[in-house]
Amino acid sequence: HAGLASYAGTNLAALNTPNRVLVTTTGRVFISDSWNNRIIEYMPDGRLLPFAGVDNFTIYQGSGDFFGDGGSAVTAGLNTPIGIAFYEADGTMFIADSFNNRIRYVDSAGNIHTLIGADRGYSFGTLLNLPNDVALVGDDLFIADTGNALVLKLTGVDRTGNDLSNSLDIGKAV
Repeated sequence: HAGLASYAGTNLAALNTPNRVLVTTTGRVFISDSWNNRIIEYMPDGRLLPFAGVDNFTIYQGSGDFFGDGGSAVTAGLNTPIGIAFYEADGTMFIADSFNNRIRYVDSAGNIHTLIGADRGYSFGTLLNLPNDVALVGDDLFIADTGNALVLKLTGVDRTGNDLSNSLDIGKAV
């Protein structure tokens, strides 16, 4: 079903450089379909459903878009999303929106927000540079900030959708 490697117009099943597969403890399967600039959910019957990002086929990474913060995740613009992490207690997904230099999250209501990146830099005075992956440990989020050769640890991440309440305690993990 989902083994297609090339774009096929409106065929949602056509993948374009899938980078990560995340399986939750309840068996949900998510795929970062990076060059289609979206996150999709693989259903048990083989269907692929949109989770975040407008299907925006590109022939090269970095050709996506940025828009939609505060609105529905399925109508938002992503730019080469790669790493994904899922907080199962409330259904929040974190996305390394790599070429937008942001970490974004989809809250339990299905709305997308920027957690950190672009104009939401961090205390080191540097902006994220091609964040490639994210991982959750409790309420702490680890970010592989690839272009800056850092792994960051965000402590006590808030997932309410109130971006301003994320006064993050950010440290260099490695």
